[in-house]
Amino acid sequence: MEKTDPPCSISQLKLSSSLEAPGSPPLPQAKMSEGLLKSLRHSPLKVEESEETWAVEDDDDPTDPNLVTIEGNGHSDSTSFDADLNEFKKKATIIVEEYFGTNDVVSVANELKELGLPEYRYYFVKKLVSMAMDRHDKEKEMAAFLLSTLYADVIDPPEVYRGFNKLVASADDLSVDIPDAVDVLAVFVARAIVDDILPPAFLKKQMKLLPDNSKGVEVLRKAEKSYLATPLHAEVVEKRWGGTDNWTAEDVKGRINDLLKEYVMSGDKKEAFRCIKGLKVPFFHHEIVKRALIMAMERQKAEVRLLDLLREAIEVGLINSTQVTKGFSRIIDSIEDLSLDIPEARRILQSFISKAASEGWLCASSLKSLSAEQGEKLLENSSASVFKDKAKSIVREYFLSGDTSEVVHCLETELSAASGQLRAIFVKYLITLAMDRKKREKEMACVLVSTLGFPPKDVRNAFSMLIESADDTALDNPVVVEDLAMFLARAVVDEVLAPRDLEEVLNQTPEAGSSVGEKVIQMAKTLLKARLSGERILRCWGGGGIETTNSPGSTVKEVKEKIQILLEEYVSGGDLREACRCVKELGMPFFHHEVVKKSVVRMIEEKENEERLWKLLKVCFDSGLVTIYQMNKGFKRVDESVEDLSLDVPDAAKKFSSCVERAKLEGFLDESFASEETNTKSKLALLSLLLCFSQSKEQSFFSKKKKTKIRFRSSVNMSMRRRSLLKVIILGDSGVGKTSLMNQYVNNKFSQQYKATIGADFVTKELQIDDRLVTLQIWDTAGQERFQSLGVAFYRGADCCVLVYDVNYLKSFDSLDNWHNEFLKRASPRDPNAFPFILLGNKVDIDGGNSRVVSEKKAREWCAEKGNIIYFETSAKEGYNVDDSFLSITKLALANERDQDIYFQGVQDAGSEPEQRGGCAC
Repeated sequence: MEKTDPPCSISQLKLSSSLEAPGSPPLPQAKMSEGLLKSLRHSPLKVEESEETWAVEDDDDPTDPNLVTIEGNGHSDSTSFDADLNEFKKKATIIVEEYFGTNDVVSVANELKELGLPEYRYYFVKKLVSMAMDRHDKEKEMAAFLLSTLYADVIDPPEVYRGFNKLVASADDLSVDIPDAVDVLAVFVARAIVDDILPPAFLKKQMKLLPDNSKGVEVLRKAEKSYLATPLHAEVVEKRWGGTDNWTAEDVKGRINDLLKEYVMSGDKKEAFRCIKGLKVPFFHHEIVKRALIMAMERQKAEVRLLDLLREAIEVGLINSTQVTKGFSRIIDSIEDLSLDIPEARRILQSFISKAASEGWLCASSLKSLSAEQGEKLLENSSASVFKDKAKSIVREYFLSGDTSEVVHCLETELSAASGQLRAIFVKYLITLAMDRKKREKEMACVLVSTLGFPPKDVRNAFSMLIESADDTALDNPVVVEDLAMFLARAVVDEVLAPRDLEEVLNQTPEAGSSVGEKVIQMAKTLLKARLSGERILRCWGGGGIETTNSPGSTVKEVKEKIQILLEEYVSGGDLREACRCVKELGMPFFHHEVVKKSVVRMIEEKENEERLWKLLKVCFDSGLVTIYQMNKGFKRVDESVEDLSLDVPDAAKKFSSCVERAKLEGFLDESFASEETNTKSKLALLSLLLCFSQSKEQSFFSKKKKTKIRFRSSVNMSMRRRSLLKVIILGDSGVGKTSLMNQYVNNKFSQQYKATIGADFVTKELQIDDRLVTLQIWDTAGQERFQSLGVAFYRGADCCVLVYDVNYLKSFDSLDNWHNEFLKRASPRDPNAFPFILLGNKVDIDGGNSRVVSEKKAREWCAEKGNIIYFETSAKEGYNVDDSFLSITKLALANERDQDIYFQGVQDAGSEPEQRGGCAC
């Protein structure tokens, strides 16, 4: 077969000399193979042809009459091949399991060679990847590394290709047992292409062979778009599972033992230092100190050599002082256990401490006391050791059942009132086990900690122990700092800990001031300081973690149904205490506005239970279950749906107005709260008035009916004084801060609460520019797509346009072209090329500028492309550059103004003028 031919995907083809006729010349092997393959291609075999790839079903069916096998005298014998394949499958499974346990690549290569049957090694590829998909990142990385190592040398390229072909084809089956099978398999495919064991053409060729709605197509598309199409994709894919150095704590400890043993035998410090650097775990160097000291205790002849290694490693900066102190502290903590095997362990360790302190590579004052009376020793208590095992069992069972009452019962039987340290141990194991699991278990852990009601001191001790062991945990969980910070912030939000307890947690950590502890505390504080931090932290893992569903937390629909049920039960039973308990147990305080909304809707629909529902709202409000923000939000949601309610309840608007008035009397709502109907009517009236005024730009206008004069404010002697009215339009995506910039400039105020602009809004401000009094009419338009059509009507007559984007949100910057073109299209200025625009990059204050994704250089390049638009970077919250930017806007508009000045005359003169044509007939 020629090299360009695809790998044959039919059963093993064996050619025997018995096929040759006696006495005839030997048939050329190549011709014979070619002739057979040609005949096979035209025979009704189970072969699908697509370009250069041959694909078949997963396994050959020995009962298939179309199956071709040639052996011996030409008789078919598929039974032996079927037996070979079954035997290969069994041994391949064993080889993969042993490899995940030993990580011995050489052993795998030798076993595959001894096993033979190279035509079945595609199954080894499939089995290796499918087993790794359901394991940790370490095993996934090991599988990818093994395939790259065995490629070509042990497993032929066609077999690797065929193995991945079958994996992609079986993606639907894999997804049944592995929820994230599509993503994981996509990474394996991308990794194989990056490692050059699969051709990039594999993606397109396989897509043609698979149904469009199959999981296999999803895998290939995700591999192409999410992993191979990104910048620096090779590095990203290779480090997706931590790289080849993704070792667990036990792996690193084993390697440390090996390097210390080799050093004791050889005495080669240079090689030992090279091995320590090769570990690439500087945060775990305390384990080197600990194991070197234990080895020195056990082998007194090696004491001098090992201590000399530690001293020199510290002198050259390979091991820092913090890791040395931590290593000695770990030995002190376990000295009692060591004394069982080494009776003189305490004395020997004391001599090591004295020697290290005298040589200057250890600060003895930072260590714990080695005296026998160290106070309460948890490890000396046999019941504590038993409790640790029980704690793990209780936590695992809780993650399966979600029964908090059972956990409380178990702990009551195991713990006494004075078991503070045991409670801390339980919380530690609970969070440690949760960190290694999915969001559902993390949420369940938070719910359980809040439910147990342990004293804050015990919870603080638990977090101190977690921070102390964070370096070890980081080997198995690279994001341990982020997880601990989130758990700590959640404990504060759940009122398990007070905010002041954060510093206390850091102070209680044995290595006080350690980098890990400081990072955790600082990150927790940052999370708590963020806007609406309470709601965000409560939703960090989905909320409602005690639900025994497949998804982490309850969906919005489920929560709404629960609220509906609890209100129905309360209305029928009247148990106020039970209703409040149910509201609290929802575990979603950020959603309590729905309780308000559904209660008000029931008041409108059912008159007889109104007082009972008012009582519920009052108790919830007084107890803090429902905040004034949630109360306002709930009433606002009802206000938005009054029109729909009116279809079933004709007087819904009237009933809602009475509910609003009563809520104001009860103190639930601010006096400033107004219904949407009132706001809309007043705003539309003003908008209509100003729209007419801005388009006409006449000196004055009157009401036809009342003849009431409307004019701008003027100071004394303003008759005949020159004034200008400038209409400024602010455009940009929703949430970029347009309204905040406008309010900061006009009112010097900044609001933390976000409220979307509907249609358009405006404010006015007067300022003196040279000899002119300028009235800025600043229009704030809707950024949300559903409201944009309401705002474009106000573009005409604009004197200047302000484009705003969020420097921390790339999409808002990418949308600037659309806003720019849309304005020119709708406003239709006389000279589009000369029309004044200005660009504001807002929110530069967030996170000290560390979270920004749009650089100033990129923004200025965009401005240059649009005709050298003026650019400012602003912060509506801090007031940074706000006044300067609007002053520049004003000057820019005045410079572009053409015959648009407005002259105001005195009241008597203007009043005697006849009504102007084109004015607003209001």
